[in-house]
Amino acid sequence: MSHIQKNKMKQILFDVPLWKCPIDPTKIGLESKNFKNCFDSKTLSSFAGINNCTEEGHKYLIETIMNELKKDLKVWKLVNLRAWRNIYKDSFQDRHNHAGSHFTFIIYEKILKPQTVFYHPANDLINASEGGDYYKLSHELEADKDTIFIFPGYLDHMVRLTKEGMSISGNFDVIPHPNRKLGLDTGAGF
Repeated sequence: MSHIQKNKMKQILFDVPLWKCPIDPTKIGLESKNFKNCFDSKTLSSFAGINNCTEEGHKYLIETIMNELKKDLKVWKLVNLRAWRNIYKDSFQDRHNHAGSHFTFIIYEKILKPQTVFYHPANDLINASEGGDYYKLSHELEADKDTIFIFPGYLDHMVRLTKEGMSISGNFDVIPHPNRKLGLDTGAGF
């Protein structure tokens, strides 16, 4: 390949990872109490309530998440794990993110059809420059019951009006392997 041809190739500069794998929510052993109408959407949630996992369930959740992340990231430890339940009955969640955490996750416990929509990280800037015709600005998940999605906490997302469903949501941070950068393992030797 000549130097000129190489320079004409399309490159993707910034990827947004989203991991998906099966999970058994019953093995997490999450007990949620004191559900309240939370967020701007008034979704019934245990976010501000009491949420406790069994010790085995906590280990299972961490192991499931770490197994996925380690495929692409040089993570050493998962910390600050927090989980809660959201119950949807003709309800929704506004566009939001979990920017105070490195990563967030959604586990679909009961689902008719997933209603989660993700937004391009530069969605507002692209719209402001009227570039929406050239970029995919949102993505709707295809998911089954007993599936976990893990994604960066900065990624805006929402839940469309949902007739009936229940999910476990959560946040966590990661600590990189000692003496290594955390970044995606691109195989490029970075």
